[in-house]
Amino acid sequence: MGSAFTAVEDGVENVLFNPAAMNYSGVGDKTFYFYLNPMGAAAGLADKQNLTQRKKYRVEDWLALAGLFFRNISFSNSNFQLSLLLSEDLRESALDTSGYAYLDVKGLLDENYHTVAARISLAKQVSLGASAYFFNHYNDGTSKTSFGSSYGIIIKPSDKVQAGISYYNFPVHVDSLMLEKYSLTSKTINVGLSYTPVYQLRLSVDVRNVSGEESASPDEMHVGLELLPSYRIALRAGYLKRGDEVQKASIGFGLGDFRPFRNETVFVFSNILLNYALQMDMNKGNRLNHYLTFLIRF
Repeated sequence: MGSAFTAVEDGVENVLFNPAAMNYSGVGDKTFYFYLNPMGAAAGLADKQNLTQRKKYRVEDWLALAGLFFRNISFSNSNFQLSLLLSEDLRESALDTSGYAYLDVKGLLDENYHTVAARISLAKQVSLGASAYFFNHYNDGTSKTSFGSSYGIIIKPSDKVQAGISYYNFPVHVDSLMLEKYSLTSKTINVGLSYTPVYQLRLSVDVRNVSGEESASPDEMHVGLELLPSYRIALRAGYLKRGDEVQKASIGFGLGDFRPFRNETVFVFSNILLNYALQMDMNKGNRLNHYLTFLIRF
C-alpha cells in the first residue's frame, strides 16, 4: 500500500508509522499475546559465530538474542495497549535487496533496534500513542547505543474517515538508515488520511516530512489502496512519489480472515496470515523486489 499507514490502525504491525495506530486486537476485555519467530532463532543458532563483529557479548546483546525468537510481547484492554518489539533489523546490507539473504543474521546483534510503544484511547474518536527506541549501531569499528522517540495521534471524525499525525526524533547516526528503509526521518511530521467508504475498500494517503526544514529529505506522498473481494483475501496497491516523480510502485495480496469485530467480545480475525508484495524501484533501474511474510500469532 505504498507504506501509507500513518492513519491506518493495524494491531502492533503499524507501531513504527504511528504509535497511536495500534488497535485493540484481542478477545475479551484483556489480552496478552506474543509473536514468535522460530526461523530467526534457527538461523541464529546455525550462524551463531557471526551474529556480532565484536569478540564479547554486551549486556544488551542478550535482549537482541531473545528477539530472534520472541519478536513481540503485547498487552491490551479496551482503552490501553502496551507493546514491546525486539530485534528489528537495521543493517545496511538489508537495504540492498539484490543480494540480501532472507535468513542472513550476520552482524544482526550490532545493527538493530527495540521499541516500547503505548497507546491510550481517550474516546472512541481519539487515540494517543508514544514510542521509545533503543538503537544498536556499529560504525567504524565502534558500537554505539542510543535512544529515539516518536509520538502520534489518531482522530476519527466519522466511521469512514481517520486522520493520523506522527512525529519522530532519531539519533543522527541512524537517521539516514531509517529514512532509507522506512521513509521516516528525524524532527519531521507525517500526516495521513484513511477513507473507507465501504468495508471492502480502503484508500490511504500519507504526506511525509512536511515540517523538515532542517531535513535533507524532500516531501513525499505515499498512496495506498486495499480491496477485499472476500473476507479471506485482500488485494493491495500503492506508490511513493517524491517531488514530481514516482519512486516506487507495488501490488500485492493477503490471505487470512479480514473480518472486523462482530461485537465487543467476539473476535474473528485469523491468527494465520500470509502477505505478498511485488515492488518496482524506479531509482534502481526498475528493479523488482519480492516481499513475503507468513505470520502465526498467539
